[in-house]
Amino acid sequence: MRKFVTILFAATTIILAVAYVLELNNSKKLQGQLDEKILEIKDTVQELAASKTKAVKLKKTVIDHKEEIADLKSSKEELATQVEQQTDKLEDVAAAANEEEKEESAGKKFAAGLAEMMDTPEMQETIRMQIENALINPVFGDFIKNLGMDEMDTETFRNLLSHRFMIGASSGMKMMNSDKEQRAELKEQIKLEEGSVDEMIKEMLSEEKYKEYDEYKNTMGERMALNQFNQQLGMSGSNLTPEQNNQLISAMHEARLEAQKETDYFNPENADIGDFNDENMQKHQQQQQVINNKTLERSKKILDDKQVEKFELFLINLQRQQEMQLKMAQKMFGKDKK
Repeated sequence: MRKFVTILFAATTIILAVAYVLELNNSKKLQGQLDEKILEIKDTVQELAASKTKAVKLKKTVIDHKEEIADLKSSKEELATQVEQQTDKLEDVAAAANEEEKEESAGKKFAAGLAEMMDTPEMQETIRMQIENALINPVFGDFIKNLGMDEMDTETFRNLLSHRFMIGASSGMKMMNSDKEQRAELKEQIKLEEGSVDEMIKEMLSEEKYKEYDEYKNTMGERMALNQFNQQLGMSGSNLTPEQNNQLISAMHEARLEAQKETDYFNPENADIGDFNDENMQKHQQQQQVINNKTLERSKKILDDKQVEKFELFLINLQRQQEMQLKMAQKMFGKDKK
């Protein structure tokens, strides 16, 4: 009996020992699984923290963009208000001139009123803002950024550019109410004043950067046109690359230079007011068509097929706009200025 009890006790001990070992092994296994889960949870927490940080940064970026859009919208509305006010004044000037001297042409009276308004601070500020938004930012923006100047020098450079183009705008308006001799004197004055500003700019830049600035000046027309084209492409998400943009500027500029050499070229930018007659208007249309054809042919080596189609349509519309502007100039000045 005692032997049986001893055997039973031993067996029980063995069974309990085996159970303990099994339970111990099972606990280690569960602990390992638990450790893995803890690591997974830690990784998840880190990912959530990183996502939260990204979300905070994204939220700040959205807020910054909203503020920029609000500022641009405010500036646009302010400019629109100023333009509307100046338009109303121009209409009043034109109406008053029509009542005072009916025997004079409407174009001559309007030009005189416009030239007079150029001296008002409001008109000067309006033109300055137009130069900043329509010329300096789109044409010289990248150039200014790449200069690497500090804030003070950048502001000085932008003011010099603004002043340079204001010279031509102000004197150009005065030409509207001048005879041929006076216009010749004004042209010489513009040349001297612009040259003086260029000398100040030259002192600010290295020789290499001044050559680049000169190249920007000589291609302003092409750069302004391509800025419009890029805005149209942006709506469809097919913007030009910087390389395409530069190549297209060169193509347009080369086509214009070739036309100047090959044809009896009429340049509206350098023409006297009295040259805006039917013969020169027709000549300009023909030569612009030649330039556009040359430019379009070159563009096929730069743009993809869809971009070429859009660029061709853009050139057609651009030429129509230019023709409308020249016809308006002809009506205002072509027959009145001697």
